[in-house]
Amino acid sequence: MRKLSPDGCLRTQQVRWKRVFGIGYRSFLRIERLDAARDALRSPMRGETVTTIAIAFGFTELGRFSVIYRELFGEVPSATLGRAKKNGGTEAPPSVVTRRPW
Repeated sequence: MRKLSPDGCLRTQQVRWKRVFGIGYRSFLRIERLDAARDALRSPMRGETVTTIAIAFGFTELGRFSVIYRELFGEVPSATLGRAKKNGGTEAPPSVVTRRPW
């Protein structure tokens, strides 16, 4: 069995992670990538689109990206980007509180 650390196998580490954080490691990484994509949508560089930002953060299924983004942040990615562009490239934080499962 592949070892992750001296104190247990990979599966043991996954179980411990979920017990501590209440979420699987892969889900945690996806939320971190979504959060980074949100930061990019809030401060876009000239010419960036939702598509270019989503792909830059590893989301190749754009429809799924939009659904997950809306579930986590309470709005679609294009709304975040549109508000940022309207405000000159920076966006004030929305009233929706980011829901972290941990």
